[in-house]
Amino acid sequence: MHVVVIQHLTPELIRRPEFLEHPNGCIGVVSMTGTIYNIDRCASKLRRLLGEQAVECNEHGVFLRLPNGQSIELLLPDVYVEEYGDIAVSPDPETPRLGAVTLRVGKLDSTAKLFNDKNVAYTQPDGDTIRVARDDACGVTLQFVENEPT
Repeated sequence: MHVVVIQHLTPELIRRPEFLEHPNGCIGVVSMTGTIYNIDRCASKLRRLLGEQAVECNEHGVFLRLPNGQSIELLLPDVYVEEYGDIAVSPDPETPRLGAVTLRVGKLDSTAKLFNDKNVAYTQPDGDTIRVARDDACGVTLQFVENEPT
């Protein structure tokens, strides 16, 4: 997986107040989820980048806990498919990639109402999550959860 790490020297150009209000009620990113093919290799590289304390592993994948409270889950393909369905097609299907983003909203009911009003197809895999499938969200599975702390 290719990663770009940058420091914004002019954040005021891309973090403008008018970009922070969304009709769907989104107020932040909770996590991103993707696929990997080698847990040990991935974890080793990420420990060098983020430090030992930020990287957890189990038989399902690698989990990154970022200092701001957000997380990144990098799952083996079969685990990803079981949870989210197929990941979007890639020119190189063996390349790890991110396929799902979980967003925090103020009121899940308001997000559901907007989606109903706009005829946006979604499911609710549990009572606390709204999920818009990748085919209806430009190739990325979008999940919405209510006001979880970052």
